[in-house]
Amino acid sequence: MVVGFLKNQESLTRLVELHKSIPRQALERSIPRLVSAFNEVEPTAVKEEWEKAIAALCLVLAVAARENQPSAT
Repeated sequence: MVVGFLKNQESLTRLVELHKSIPRQALERSIPRLVSAFNEVEPTAVKEEWEKAIAALCLVLAVAARENQPSAT
């Protein structure tokens, strides 16, 4: 799905729709692991661009999850 988004075949709206069923806390806990998946990518500049791209997508998903699944407090 992320690859489809990166190739401009999927919209952000569709990406959010596909992730609606994931509990907010699980999604938020997964962000560091997803970003760190690129730790071994070389050169460093490429690694940093991938990390920024994934972090930006995760931010959109996390905000949407917070809007759709408010905390129980």
